Amino acid sequence: MIKNYTPNSKNLVAMKKELFFKRLASLMVVLCCSFGFSQDFTYTITDANMTVQVDAGICADLGMVDGDMLGAFFTNDDGDLQNAGAATLNGSIQYAIAVWASESGLDNGFAAGEEIQWAMSTADGVTLLDSEMNTDAPFSATFVGNGFGQVLSLSVPIESDCADDDASMAPFDCAMAITAFG
Repeated sequence: MIKNYTPNSKNLVAMKKELFFKRLASLMVVLCCSFGFSQDFTYTITDANMTVQVDAGICADLGMVDGDMLGAFFTNDDGDLQNAGAATLNGSIQYAIAVWASESGLDNGFAAGEEIQWAMSTADGVTLLDSEMNTDAPFSATFVGNGFGQVLSLSVPIESDCADDDASMAPFDCAMAITAFG
């Protein structure tokens, strides 16, 4: 014999709670995936690029590990940093990163002579880096379409504690006071 099932109010409340939490969890997943990555490492492949060589030891010195990314960023017309080439660390000894040029009339890559802003993406987030580029021929420190670049060093910028008032440090200047007193 088949019995008719009529849910009671306790069952309805439990089902509604379960549905609410499933929907909430789905929303959280969507939001985390959409907003969790503040700096986008995607880029557009265009009609010209500059090949930049990076030794894996330089990345290792920054604490980067396999799966981390190193990217070359330019400042777009809106004043925002935008990626124009990247490499995902994968155990290689050397990386050759294609840094892409802007196409005529578009804002989708580097312009000739533009400085390259390097950034790394690790489990800790995205960090802008200071760089030293090789300037000996055939290399260039700035973007050259169909040219070559070589990164000699990358470092995390050191923020100075000497931003405003050296006068309060007399007889020291701010840098000397930090060295002496920490």
